[in-house]
Amino acid sequence: MDDDAPPPRPLPSLASTQFLRATRTLSGSARADAPALSSPLLVERGADPATAIVAFTGMAGRLGVAAFDFLVIADLMQCSRVMLHDTSQTLYLGGLPPLARDPEALAALLRDALARLAPARTIFIGNSGGSHAALLYGHLLGADVVHALAPFPNLDPAVIRATRDARAARHPAVIERLAALPPAPGRHFDLRPLLARHNGRTRFNVHFCANAEHELRRAMHLDGLPGVELHGYPCDSHGVATWLVRQRRLVELLRADRAPAVAGR
Repeated sequence: MDDDAPPPRPLPSLASTQFLRATRTLSGSARADAPALSSPLLVERGADPATAIVAFTGMAGRLGVAAFDFLVIADLMQCSRVMLHDTSQTLYLGGLPPLARDPEALAALLRDALARLAPARTIFIGNSGGSHAALLYGHLLGADVVHALAPFPNLDPAVIRATRDARAARHPAVIERLAALPPAPGRHFDLRPLLARHNGRTRFNVHFCANAEHELRRAMHLDGLPGVELHGYPCDSHGVATWLVRQRRLVELLRADRAPAVAGR
């Protein structure tokens, strides 16, 4: 859940944050002025708007590595993007305060953002604490492709405690926040029943370190579901995103998922 990294410094108050509908065109390379993900939502149109990336960062606001570094390394900087960071640390099951107060409101917010970007193809990505959200909202919004790295497909606090998940146990306050959620978001704790009813569109990719017991067990919770493909790698930690970066696998992994570039761009 912790993005395999120490927590960052506290973020500034988000009470005055507005929903961003940026229309500026971004270059295809890393920018010196690239905005830090210090607000809950960042929406930007890319130089190649045919593909939109919807990225749910983990508790440290990262995708295994810094969020914008991930996009650069994966050759996704030209794509339009919707970047999210849940500072309430309810793993997007409490919505995206203060912009959305529950999963239904967050789904509506994302639907509006994507309607404005109007991509031909959508890719939802989440790592660790953001992986559950990538799977959940990718299903609800009918994403073309989802990539969930080091996922937590069942966030039921009772199950987490019963399985003695060492990674999740590092965050008792998060487990307590999840337990305190009202019943409606709680119905999304376990994603297996939801994903068993395939939405007819989305291809779900689950990436994990196969040599780590808890990582393997979590991934296998989704084994055999329609549209779900498990990808195990020869690593033994929670940091499958970092492993993919070091092995230079991200570009290869995501290249086929992108829509053809818009003519004239």
